[in-house]
Amino acid sequence: MSEQTAASFQQLPKRILDSIIYQWYELQNHSSTLKYIRKYEELCRLSWTCRRLRQTIRPLMRQRLIFELYDMRVGKGDSTYIPLEEIGELKKQPAQPKLLTNMPLLTLNENLERVTEVVISSHDITPEPLFVVTKLQEHKVECNDWPNVTQLVVNFSDTILDNHSRPAAENGWFSDEHLAMLSRYLAKTFPHVTTVSMWDSDCKQLGLRNTLSNYLAEQLNKLTRLYLNFHHLPVFGVKMLPAHITHLELVQRGTGFKSEDVLELPRIVAPTLVSLKLGWVVLSQLWDRFCGLPGTPSSRVAEFSRLEYLELQFHMPFLQIPTRKDNDFMWDNNLPGDYYDSDAAESNAGSSKSLSSKLTLRTLRIRDRSPKYTTIRAGTKQPRFPQLRKLHIYEYPGRLAEFLSHVAADKLQSLYVTGDLVVFKGLRLDKFTSMTSCSLFSHSSYARRVSPHAQRLVLKPFKQARHLRYLSVGASSDTPMSLAAINMQATGIRELELTMLITIPNTISLLNKLPQLESLVMVHPHLLPLPPQAETAEGMARCLLASGITPLNSILHVNFRLFHTDKSDRTILYNVMLLITRTVSLRKLAITGHFIHKFYRELLPLLKIPQLFPHIRHVASLELSDGLS
Repeated sequence: MSEQTAASFQQLPKRILDSIIYQWYELQNHSSTLKYIRKYEELCRLSWTCRRLRQTIRPLMRQRLIFELYDMRVGKGDSTYIPLEEIGELKKQPAQPKLLTNMPLLTLNENLERVTEVVISSHDITPEPLFVVTKLQEHKVECNDWPNVTQLVVNFSDTILDNHSRPAAENGWFSDEHLAMLSRYLAKTFPHVTTVSMWDSDCKQLGLRNTLSNYLAEQLNKLTRLYLNFHHLPVFGVKMLPAHITHLELVQRGTGFKSEDVLELPRIVAPTLVSLKLGWVVLSQLWDRFCGLPGTPSSRVAEFSRLEYLELQFHMPFLQIPTRKDNDFMWDNNLPGDYYDSDAAESNAGSSKSLSSKLTLRTLRIRDRSPKYTTIRAGTKQPRFPQLRKLHIYEYPGRLAEFLSHVAADKLQSLYVTGDLVVFKGLRLDKFTSMTSCSLFSHSSYARRVSPHAQRLVLKPFKQARHLRYLSVGASSDTPMSLAAINMQATGIRELELTMLITIPNTISLLNKLPQLESLVMVHPHLLPLPPQAETAEGMARCLLASGITPLNSILHVNFRLFHTDKSDRTILYNVMLLITRTVSLRKLAITGHFIHKFYRELLPLLKIPQLFPHIRHVASLELSDGLS
């Protein structure tokens, strides 16, 4: 950190500085990919920047006790970005487990009584439960009282480098005995835990009934916050969760596309919940799993009287249907060697079985929109959300307008919804007077047929949600959308993200109606063809000047995300320049894609032509990223 930045921190009021650091710290929590030790080391370095930061950060560093296991073949880096050829070589080497912990430092400074959270985590290696217990005992963790530890985080990881070299039961899973031993150890050592967060990161050595079910069963009546994100959710022997749980996350890890991905819910008390996240769930019977407080009469309404945050990931599997075209076969190298398609073999009578066995009828994947997944059964409960502030729904199979009829219109502040176009039919946003953030995304395999409907969806928030400050909208279409002729009501938008086919000139017409816009993100925009005379920097400059450079009123942070584009670097550059030459104050220009190294060389000559930038006062930041880091 520079001396100038440190001086800026010194000048901030304490409450603002505390809020910035605390928000940064909290945003990292509840993530299965967080490298806790690495973040702890970052806090250490940051604390030495200046006295003000040290006063803010030191209490946070004392809160968390970390035991984190790494495979040192990877180290504390990220195996996601290791090249494939290097992965093959690393797999030939034996696993190199190493446990990293901050306990010696906490003990040295006599800060153990200040610890409120314990983290047991692993990355790129799956720890055998007995190994975890042994390491904790080596550090004599059980010899301390831990009076203030109320949070427990357990994350068992499994990645592409994990060769499962640690001992396990004959069926490939960890033994129930060792898992029970770990459960007992945690329950006895940290008896005051009220918040539990557990992930298994697709760990293949944890079965359906032997995650940490014993621990959850014993501690459940003490918990107020429970976050479970598993490949197989644990079975902990209860039909109904306790009423004192206020924050609940139950996510069965998967894609939501397969029938086995569906989440089986216990009974949940609705009135006491403040935050709820579920995935993947089936719409038809969802609300029947919720009940009132124990001892109250049954009702046909699931009353979420305190709920402020709701996130639902819906289960709607894919169906494979033929294309209905004659002789429409595809070569499938993923089929097993003994797969044999008799119809394909008969149609290729002269060919060998080995050749025809790799031919399969081409199919389309479509969502199963049968009533089981898209409608609420007659006579089932209806929800009511009088205090809901934030609503996130992924792959909603019903009608969003009907769902929102159960939400208090004057309370909802943030809405995020993805689904087919039919989900948004009849949606009205103008009644949600407190909504400042809105994200709507539709997708379709038949983009050509739905383009007019997709465009109506894209226009809807601009025309109806007048109080928006943040808008992200996306829709599938095979033709460019037009947002020029729009009766703009949401003139206060400050951040805008467009994921659609839209041209730069059309975007400019839209931006002229958004005087307070500060940030623009364009994902896969429609690129205009490069004029023949724009093959050189001088020629492109003449084309841009001829197009008329009228200024925009916005102060922009512009980000173009262009992956896997078939356009030339110069075509991309031309379209980018159409926008940024009209910008009065360009705070930041970010270009993301696999072409940016050549793009940078193309951009430099144009930046040296002052006539192209008659309105711009400064470019504060230029950021080019290949999207791989």
